[in-house]
Amino acid sequence: MKPNSVHGGVKTHSSRSSSRRSELIALKQAEAESAKIKLKYTQQQQEAALTFETKGRIRSESLSSFSAKSF
Repeated sequence: MKPNSVHGGVKTHSSRSSSRRSELIALKQAEAESAKIKLKYTQQQQEAALTFETKGRIRSESLSSFSAKSF
């Protein structure tokens, strides 16, 4: 056990509970941060896919327009 000067070097129940609460809070914060990162990544992937799809459609329309004008 970690030293606790108030209780002769023995950790009390309340100090263990406090440590556990702090660990849980840190874990929840890490999970929230991870979720934010995953959401941002997913949004970026969706935006990239949409941009790629739009560019492909524009390129396809341009080629169709060019082919029609050629003849």
